[in-house]
Amino acid sequence: MKLHRKFTALILAALTLLSLTACGGVGGTAEKVINMAYTTAWGSFNPYYSTSTTMYEYALYDKIFDKLVFTDMAGAEILPRAAETWESSADGTEAIFHLNPDASWSDGTKATAHDWVFTARLLADPASAFSTRVFTHTLTGTNDDGALLDADAFGAVAVDDHTLKLIFKEPTATEDFLLHYNRKFLVLPEHLLGGLDPANILESDFWRKPVGSGPCVYVSQMTGSEMVLAPNPYYQLRGGNWDKLVLRVLDSASRFTVLMSGEIDQIELGSSIGPEDKATAEAHGITVRNAEVQNFFMEVLINDHGIPDPRIRQALHYAIDKDAIVGAAAQNVGTPAYSYEMLNTEYHDPSLAFPRDVEKAKALLKEANYDGRPYTIAFAAKRENIAALLTQQWKEAGINVEMVIVDVATMFSGLSSGIYDLGISGHSASAYSLWFETEFPANNTNATFSSDQTRDSYVDRISTTVDHAEKVALVKEYQKYLAEQTWFIPLYFAGEYWVESQRVSNIRNSASLMCNDNVWEWYVN
Repeated sequence: MKLHRKFTALILAALTLLSLTACGGVGGTAEKVINMAYTTAWGSFNPYYSTSTTMYEYALYDKIFDKLVFTDMAGAEILPRAAETWESSADGTEAIFHLNPDASWSDGTKATAHDWVFTARLLADPASAFSTRVFTHTLTGTNDDGALLDADAFGAVAVDDHTLKLIFKEPTATEDFLLHYNRKFLVLPEHLLGGLDPANILESDFWRKPVGSGPCVYVSQMTGSEMVLAPNPYYQLRGGNWDKLVLRVLDSASRFTVLMSGEIDQIELGSSIGPEDKATAEAHGITVRNAEVQNFFMEVLINDHGIPDPRIRQALHYAIDKDAIVGAAAQNVGTPAYSYEMLNTEYHDPSLAFPRDVEKAKALLKEANYDGRPYTIAFAAKRENIAALLTQQWKEAGINVEMVIVDVATMFSGLSSGIYDLGISGHSASAYSLWFETEFPANNTNATFSSDQTRDSYVDRISTTVDHAEKVALVKEYQKYLAEQTWFIPLYFAGEYWVESQRVSNIRNSASLMCNDNVWEWYVN
């Protein structure tokens, strides 16, 4: 995320431009306009027939359609949205959501639990033209693909107008369900779509100008470049003061320049800058603060076919100086990782730290009869500094590793096929205890890792445990087991610096990374 060398000159030019757009409007209008940058254009308005399935598109759906809850701090904080409160049944097979009775569609019609049930049934309908069923496979009355088998047993029920009950095939903590599926469970209006044939629903004019119960109302767009949204006057959480939200597609090279100038007030998925740009931003009078949560996870992938002995994998781990890696790659916004569990969650266990111990690494290599054979580590070009430091540290322990720069797809396919032994990869973590298992299956391409019965047992027990204290204990046990096997090496968690808008307050930048923005609370100063 580096800015161009001519950053200062561009800032001055943009500031001149800004004088023509005072207060977010043109020609001195008092209208309160918030300008938001997208770096990827949106496609369909249909949240269940996405044309790109990018985070940017889901962030757009979030503004028009409502979700059950609002997630922040990478999911460590779950707040009311359509649902005011929620709970699990004693045995964990039911999640009960008490919906806000003031929720309404943007046409003024009340939004009820029946709309949520209608949406779930539509997704599960075998005749539905939608491309994804999202979560219905977890509900009773469906097959493994989430298609409806028994309508009477279907696990989405409107207890009354404002109470939604989901019935699961296996015990599931309500918070786990929300962390895993909330982003993609957006309610649709039964009163506008209920009379349509599910097989032909994509042909409806509804998708050209949708009616939602989210915080925004669609106004207009210039396809692929700009969209205008207005506040939903019926939204139950309305609290901001803006009149218009303009989404503008900008190339990534210019988005930070216009953000610093004030021409853009917010960047979708968070207005963040890297450590290298902090001083420049502050020199131009921009308020910069640390990320509220470090949810970018960096790891070393290991192909356990190429390195089948866990002692050698552990030696690779012990040879790494993670503090040096953080200093070189993440500077002041990174922390060494002990596992894939985020630092701000109860699952985080610092006792799992692998402090650098070169002598222990050498002893493990000797015990495993390591013959000095060279391993290969594949990585994208932007990870070269990490790879160079890792190979140097491994060399000090007597492990020979050769570097190969490839694109990300080639790295993953090469690890899976055995061409490469090691890889470097980064991911967006969440507070969901098994995010690494469900969100990122690349490690599972290795036969030993994916077929290990102990691992499978841990995953099954964690995913079906409702008691929170018991779940925390199981997750910590599981992390210790993974550390013993060392199928991957956690390097660090990192965040970035957030640039504070000069015109707009109450923005939760960390929530944007979860594909939800608290736009109803945004306030034009």
